[in-house]
Amino acid sequence: MTKPTESLKNYWRSLADLDGTMPVVADEFPGAETSATPALLPATKLARRKFAGLLGASTALAGLTTTGCIRKPVENILPFSKRPEDMIPGQAMYYATAYQVGHSVLGLLVESQDGRPTKIEGNPRHSNSNGATDMWAQASVLSLYDPDRCRVPHRLGADGKHTASDWDTVTEELGATLKELRNAQGAGVALVVPTVLSPTYRDTLRGFQEKWPKARIIVDDPAAANNAVAGAEMIAGPGARPTYHLAGVKLIASFDADFLGTEFDHVRLQREYADGRAITSPADAPEMSRLYVLEPHLTVTGAQADNRLRVRGGEVGGLLSALADRLFAEKDVRLPPGGDQVRGALPKATLTPEQDKFVTVLAADLTAARKARRPNVIVVGERQPAWVHALGFLLNYALGNGANSLRLRLDDLAVATEPMAALAAGLRDGSITQVITLETNPAYDGAGELGLAEALKGKVLLHLGHHVDETGQIASWCLPAAHYLESWGDLEAADSTLSIVQPLIAPLHGGRSSLELLAWIANDAQIDGYSLVQGYWRTVLGPMYSDRVWRRWLHDGVAQGVPRAGTTPTPRDLGGLTTALTAAGSAEAAGSSGTGYELDFHLDPKIADGRHANNGWLQENPHPLTKLTWDNAAYVSIETARKLAVENCDNLRIAVGGREVIIPVWIAPGQADDTISLPLGYGRRNIGAVSKDSGVDVYGLQAGPNPWIVAGAEVAKQGTRRMVYSTQNHGSLDPGVDPASTKDDS
Repeated sequence: MTKPTESLKNYWRSLADLDGTMPVVADEFPGAETSATPALLPATKLARRKFAGLLGASTALAGLTTTGCIRKPVENILPFSKRPEDMIPGQAMYYATAYQVGHSVLGLLVESQDGRPTKIEGNPRHSNSNGATDMWAQASVLSLYDPDRCRVPHRLGADGKHTASDWDTVTEELGATLKELRNAQGAGVALVVPTVLSPTYRDTLRGFQEKWPKARIIVDDPAAANNAVAGAEMIAGPGARPTYHLAGVKLIASFDADFLGTEFDHVRLQREYADGRAITSPADAPEMSRLYVLEPHLTVTGAQADNRLRVRGGEVGGLLSALADRLFAEKDVRLPPGGDQVRGALPKATLTPEQDKFVTVLAADLTAARKARRPNVIVVGERQPAWVHALGFLLNYALGNGANSLRLRLDDLAVATEPMAALAAGLRDGSITQVITLETNPAYDGAGELGLAEALKGKVLLHLGHHVDETGQIASWCLPAAHYLESWGDLEAADSTLSIVQPLIAPLHGGRSSLELLAWIANDAQIDGYSLVQGYWRTVLGPMYSDRVWRRWLHDGVAQGVPRAGTTPTPRDLGGLTTALTAAGSAEAAGSSGTGYELDFHLDPKIADGRHANNGWLQENPHPLTKLTWDNAAYVSIETARKLAVENCDNLRIAVGGREVIIPVWIAPGQADDTISLPLGYGRRNIGAVSKDSGVDVYGLQAGPNPWIVAGAEVAKQGTRRMVYSTQNHGSLDPGVDPASTKDDS
């Protein structure tokens, strides 16, 4: 059998493969012949596989420290000598719960073997999961058994070192300090919390505000959709919350939005996007959705694009403004009241011929879709500032996408909070003297320009965390946090879907959940999580509540029949957007982007913002595009690498605002020229064996106003090298087939 050679395509798997410099692999499994004798393996190979032993330690720890768990409201924990009557050894049982990262909520089904959680899948009843999940949720079960978890309360001594304590001492001594602060109405206190989507937690926060009226509540959550929320509130008022929906959408324009990778609600959007690309015959091809992507570095979403344009992150807003100007000129695109002022305030971006062509084609395609009533959507990524999101929302409404592919919801239960910049300012001016952090880590993930790592020293009274992390190491008291699989709670997704978070096992190390600790801080009352959650819903539902309803919620993983806000916000007051556009245009005219390189920060697809840095499964998992493992790197384009005279693994010195880091470079196809993309979450300090010496901490380079994109950086070759490892060329044995031959060897 023969095949015409002209029909063969020349695929390449890496830049080295493309330019012919990739060495021929002679041994598919180098070192395998000595693998039976670990002492003969090089030390570097042992280091790269240190996680295997740690996983073994995790499993052993779980077997030694856990007991069977019966999933009933009484929460009895029984030894196997008194096995629960509904437990059969070796037969899996499944329970519904929920999981949160930033503003994203996933409904989960967790498999339990002999009372121990072992496997996680999506809950088909939950609108954000539909039976699917992501790698963060899948791997979170390993974090439950992490040997490096904080196991007992720690107290900071006069010598600057932590010593082990116990919960009775915490209740007595720390409780006395908290009582004094409570009597002072919380003056000088800052409570730092992550994004709160739990109705019960929010209710407890309001109770905290009543008892601590002078305290300030700060949100610290790099994975949250804060810019998207701020953009929605800019045009639709306080409490407006956006969600994108791709079901039935035929045209998608993504402006620096990795909605298939790490963005808000990405699991649901992945499935909706896949459904829009599914075809069963060539006749279905015209109905397949089309994807346009503008982004500074190649993402999972960009790899799917039909039309992709690589641009600097700081140029995305100008390109969206150019698109808006052309769409607003169309008669079929209707602006809401005040839209004419917005059009007049649009920043005037200078486009390259390639950018102008892209915007022209996209505008024509969106206009045609609008006229043909084909569903479409413009998606703006979290890294873009609030005004870009607000403009994107306005464009979606002008294109008729409001309440369809873009939906705004009123979150009337949200508690007012302040950003991290307010914490830094309060520490500087002395208005904040005591800081309480609940499952947050501002000493690590605060933008470097804010200087929180130094400002927090001596100011953190209490830290609740899963590890003795960077903030815990400087806290007067560091308390062990319960894993979500050990805790009671509840979560409300962006589309109002409610779920009860129920534990599958008793806390392995006696930890407390944030909800339980906050209730104690607010009221000086030791109330368990189950009583807090059930009591809240008993009060909210009133006569509608019953044990049967509660059991149904726990069984299904979704709470039905709960009254929510009935109003749907829409763009109404565009004055804030007009002002923001004018300011953006002034900054563009003043050339505030600078003449240096642009730094683009992003959540790592594996370990997110660093919360999963001590998870061996995720560290070993290759990056979806660069295939790097156990490390991050500075991603640069081929042209930028030539300009800097660097190659893979050469160290770069990156400096901005007097702050600098040394990080190895990795040449990444699809990267915009003169930009450096930096994954967050690495370079953790003394939190565990898995994360030790893994990657470089780049939070220190971030700026305060918009930490995701920083212009004017100085970048130069440092002169040394640090090896980072990619699996991209693994398994690339040469089969010995001549592609020019027409002869079939078979």
